[in-house]
Amino acid sequence: MQLLTAVWSVVRWAIVAVVVGGGVWLFLGMLLHEPSPENIPSWRWYGNWRAVLIATAVFALFVLGFVRPRQPREWGNAGIYVAFLISLFTEMYGIPLTIYLVAPFLDISPWTFGMNESHLLAFALGRLHSGGGILRHGD
Repeated sequence: MQLLTAVWSVVRWAIVAVVVGGGVWLFLGMLLHEPSPENIPSWRWYGNWRAVLIATAVFALFVLGFVRPRQPREWGNAGIYVAFLISLFTEMYGIPLTIYLVAPFLDISPWTFGMNESHLLAFALGRLHSGGGILRHGD
């Protein structure tokens, strides 16, 4: 049993090293390369449900595999974390959920944002920069 625990500890640290090293490698690669005109526009990422499922599964397996909640309270916290991951990756790759939830309270049609301006901060800054204010009725 102790051998299995020792092996699992080494495997976990090896996985962490590979993930951190891969992240650093990708980050440095991003910094060293100039953006190309072939970059995928942000609106094409929406509806990428495969990316939502894969990213959520990877991070959920990380928390369930490495943290291993044992107590009911720990399972509750892990469930909240997984729910956050689902909403995060749905927002990033699935649909702009925040816009669909906030727009009715602002008395704006969600389609005003369009799929090209689907981030609230970019939308607000673009409207302020154009001089028209954030909330213009009739859009």
